[in-house]
Amino acid sequence: MTHTRIRRFNTRDTYPEQHLDNDLCQAVATRGGTTLRMRSRCPQNLDDAKSVGSHDPVEQTHKVMRNICQIVEEAGGRMEHLVKVFVYIADVHLSIRPERMTLITANGGSWHGTVKENIFVGTDVQTNVQLQGGIALSVRTQNSAAGATTIFDPGTEVAVSVEAGAARRNFRLSIPL
Repeated sequence: MTHTRIRRFNTRDTYPEQHLDNDLCQAVATRGGTTLRMRSRCPQNLDDAKSVGSHDPVEQTHKVMRNICQIVEEAGGRMEHLVKVFVYIADVHLSIRPERMTLITANGGSWHGTVKENIFVGTDVQTNVQLQGGIALSVRTQNSAAGATTIFDPGTEVAVSVEAGAARRNFRLSIPL
């Protein structure tokens, strides 16, 4: 099968920190232009591979979609020619207010990890926990007149229990095509 490589590049120029030397391209079109396959898209400029420099998922998504549109047009197509697009979300943030979580002994709870440090904030205790998979989590325990807060020593294996309905996903996808 004959094909055309669109926007060729070499990894030694685009990603010098990776110490690779591979000839790649942004997309491959079959001869006749009936099929266009693109490599994974990132929120980078196509000409210089510089990232948009934003942590805003909306801004990143818009940049990725502009790149897809540009490559489709360079291949001789238009966005309305697209038949199928797969979208994979690589990074979703879970938002939970620290005071809506509780640390318990390691034999229960939803997430397991190791206490890294305790920080005393006024009458409250903020405990930083390293979860499995390398995720850092802060749990804030409010002291009350009813009793003292249990403080786990650094290095202690703990589990995190979250109040029902306390978790929200933080991502928004708005893509004008």
